[in-house]
Amino acid sequence: MKKSLLLTLALVLVVAVGTSADEVYIPSNTPSTGSPNVIPFGGVWPASNVNGEFTYQWFIPAKALGGKSFRITGLASAPAVNATHTATMGQILVSHTTLTAPSLTFALNLPNPTTLRTAGSWTWKAVGGTWSPHTLDKGAGFNYNGTDSLCIEIRLHGSTATTLLNCHSEFSPAPVAKRIFAHGPGASKATVGTLGSYDYCKIRITVMRISLTGVGAPKPGGKVTLNLDAPVDAGNVYQMASSLGTGPIAIDTRKLGLTLDPLMIVCVQGLLPSVFQSYSGKLDANGKGTAAVAIPNQPAFIGVRLHSAFVTLKIGAPSNISQISPTYTFSIMK
Repeated sequence: MKKSLLLTLALVLVVAVGTSADEVYIPSNTPSTGSPNVIPFGGVWPASNVNGEFTYQWFIPAKALGGKSFRITGLASAPAVNATHTATMGQILVSHTTLTAPSLTFALNLPNPTTLRTAGSWTWKAVGGTWSPHTLDKGAGFNYNGTDSLCIEIRLHGSTATTLLNCHSEFSPAPVAKRIFAHGPGASKATVGTLGSYDYCKIRITVMRISLTGVGAPKPGGKVTLNLDAPVDAGNVYQMASSLGTGPIAIDTRKLGLTLDPLMIVCVQGLLPSVFQSYSGKLDANGKGTAAVAIPNQPAFIGVRLHSAFVTLKIGAPSNISQISPTYTFSIMK
């Protein structure tokens, strides 16, 4: 019975090795350097701020974001000390903005807010000199369009820390990012803030551009479902392919991690649609799609290692290819 259970678990894949995530740093990627600043996580600073209330906005110009679209999946700050930061209420919002310079009115910088963290109790483990991530709502994210400026807002009430919590900040060079903030009693509900004239609190934005994951039974007669996710290419055409090697194949300055072999040609030309299912199509309104490999029920396929990837197509993009996914790999087992 135990052996049968282990075999079943081994045959059912739930793998996410094909995820492409990276980081965008504002203004720099060094979490251990800069001028310590108590705003916005200083807790009980200043002494008059007995309610520990803050509203803080990171206003980030489009040029500072590299002109590329992505999905925000995580945020982190760069504390200068070790501390546990708590608040009775913490909230994080994000929005595109077409403003070229921030307004002192918070709402004008955040015209169409998306919630990354719902208002509620807050705990943040700050580790000095490292990028310390903030906890977002499960599944929360934001699709940045690659064109507009971006505003991220945090509101805190009842904020306190186990020690005076400074975060590393530095002056943001051109294109200049700005900070707008309010602190003191009532600040967590403030509608107007002050434009910061000092250093800018460092922030790391974790982004996902494209991913490919798989789930299923990789055995003769089984099926592996491939989940495509390219949020910034919602509605665009995709093309999947599989091969017996990881190449790579050069596409302009980029690389596709597959080998141009007979198997790949069969996939792309749609010659075995019952095996390589939905290998071309359109992503939905959320940039998601589904394909599958239906493995023929023949023992000869046991041990075969299959590599898969997809591209999204967009007229006007380099080579008319918007994005290239990472390679997802699985082996056919007994």
